Amino acid sequence: MLSRTVVPFLLLALLVLAANAIADENDESIHAIWHLSPTRLGSLPPFLAGEIGFQDSSTKPVEAQLRFQFADRSIKLKSSYQERNLLVDPLIGENRKRPIFSLFGTSDIVGNLLKSEAEFAYNALDARTAESLGRETARMFRVGLKGDWHGHKYGGEYRTLDKGFVHFKGGEAERGEDLTQIWGETGFGPLRLRATFAQLWENINESQDMPRITRSSALLLNYKKGDLETVLSSAYSRRVDGFHDGSVADMLSYELRTTYQPINNLKITPMIRYAGDWNRTSGIRSETPSASLTLTYSSWRNILNFVSSATYHGSRSSDRLSHLRDFGSVTKITWNFGNTFEGRKTLTYEFSYNNHRDLVLSGNSKNAFSTKVFLSVHRF
Repeated sequence: MLSRTVVPFLLLALLVLAANAIADENDESIHAIWHLSPTRLGSLPPFLAGEIGFQDSSTKPVEAQLRFQFADRSIKLKSSYQERNLLVDPLIGENRKRPIFSLFGTSDIVGNLLKSEAEFAYNALDARTAESLGRETARMFRVGLKGDWHGHKYGGEYRTLDKGFVHFKGGEAERGEDLTQIWGETGFGPLRLRATFAQLWENINESQDMPRITRSSALLLNYKKGDLETVLSSAYSRRVDGFHDGSVADMLSYELRTTYQPINNLKITPMIRYAGDWNRTSGIRSETPSASLTLTYSSWRNILNFVSSATYHGSRSSDRLSHLRDFGSVTKITWNFGNTFEGRKTLTYEFSYNNHRDLVLSGNSKNAFSTKVFLSVHRF
């Protein structure tokens, strides 16, 4: 059954076929992907190239792509459509399809000085959400610009989405939001410097009169030489929460992360982080220090993979109502034991431990152990 959601995808597909009809029969600039049966799609003019995908829309998005080529510059368009199974009412177990559509485009007509991309997407809402919000669809729109001038990179992005929006690879948006950000990046030999300024507008209770607005700035220093990479980042934000009587909070964070690779298959990654939050309205301050150490090893041809991490996370508030400490470790071993006609088989063993200490309410302190074994088959 065709719906309004499929129409934009069909229009882009028809554009490809229309260009094919007027092209030279000897041109082979178009090729097909995900064919159910191999057939010749024909040809396109020299400045056009396209791809059309056919497959089950409940597993992966169906895609149509079109590219306009002008010498070494191009404009690319891609439309995607997918129908996800959605459990509307767990009591009766009624499954319905949630159609998701996206139209994405990029352009480098100006060259490296300014590249642009834009995306419009929307999906149908389930019956309960549609009734509570008073609309049947959730939409997302974003537009971005970026460029490179003699090694100095820069860019900006604007994105807006509705509550209930679901993208192909993400979860469902819990609230409507608008994000605006600009950034710049430059380098001095092995050292790179990046600065970002952003504003996030969040619609907490679907009321335009009580938004949560967060303005932030961030600075990142990246040093990479040989097998060593170190990243130092700092961020500051001020949040004005209209949903909670206009309370104002300042947030500051620092993070130092290093990745060292002594041999090809082994990585060692230590990290320390500190974050502070000061609610100017109530006067309460909170601190959350954390640290971690991660070891990653991959054997020859990834037959055996090993990942182990140890973490510490603490938090405390100036009103002494909260003081927590968590020590944890996770070890995961994955064995790829061969490819068969069924696919690639992997066996994963995972062990985790967590020590939670509540220094205010000692009765909430606990230790937790967990052991899991997974057998997976990745089909080709």
